[in-house]
Amino acid sequence: MTALVDLQRQMMAAIREPGLMPGGVFQPDHLPEDRPMSVYVNHHRISLCGALAKTFSTVSLLTGEEAFRALASLFLQRHPPLQPCLAEYGAAFGSYLDGESMVKSLPYLADMARLDWAINRAATAPDAVALDGDQLGTLSPDELAELPVKAHPSLTLLSSTFPLPDIYRLAHGAGDAEAITLDSKGARLMVWRRHNAPMTASVSWQTFEALKVLARGGSILSACEQLSQAELPEFFGRYLLAGGFVKHAPLDRPKNKLGVDAATLSRVQDDMRDTATGLSASSA
Repeated sequence: MTALVDLQRQMMAAIREPGLMPGGVFQPDHLPEDRPMSVYVNHHRISLCGALAKTFSTVSLLTGEEAFRALASLFLQRHPPLQPCLAEYGAAFGSYLDGESMVKSLPYLADMARLDWAINRAATAPDAVALDGDQLGTLSPDELAELPVKAHPSLTLLSSTFPLPDIYRLAHGAGDAEAITLDSKGARLMVWRRHNAPMTASVSWQTFEALKVLARGGSILSACEQLSQAELPEFFGRYLLAGGFVKHAPLDRPKNKLGVDAATLSRVQDDMRDTATGLSASSA
């Protein structure tokens, strides 16, 4: 078994570093030294570059296929896969593009890679039971305030100085290039899975800060402190109960009150029950 493991490791090194030759592998005399491994080297590179092109489809559309293959090949050399699943390969692609001189003329490309990766994560992440209106609507105000929440495995919160949704639509043939300006106010996005499909929502700065609190495992009270009372019903109905969050394990902390009046709390909980009813009806 040890000999087999050693041979496998040598094969892996030879595939990732062309020119190496594993010991004990038959090599025909009539072939150059690097030829017996070339089919494996090429298959490895083509397969992984193809997987990256599928995951980062928007980046590929923005750069063109040939340029993307060059970027993917360089990324592969510097960041070889560490997991056996191809859908899990590419998490560092956005950070790699941040420092890649080849794409200096496309300053938004790294953030677009992060959006592509967030969509991939939304599609492939493991499932978990999301919060819904039925769960929250039965809680008392104190229980609701102190309920600890965390991100669903599919959730990504992404902030960029570039108008990513506009660029994304343009790359996929649905946008207007003349309407896009790179010096716009940027984008704050919630990306997650709902009804087995990736979803993307643009949110306000205040809502984004509240969502970050929840994604870090904070309480609903802590998130609501980022918002005005008028924003609470929409926050609960449109974002908290949209499938992007799950209940966290309880934390030991002093009891607090939501800083809102009873009428607002009642309206919020009514909205949560209505949301749960609407979601059930739309899923039927």
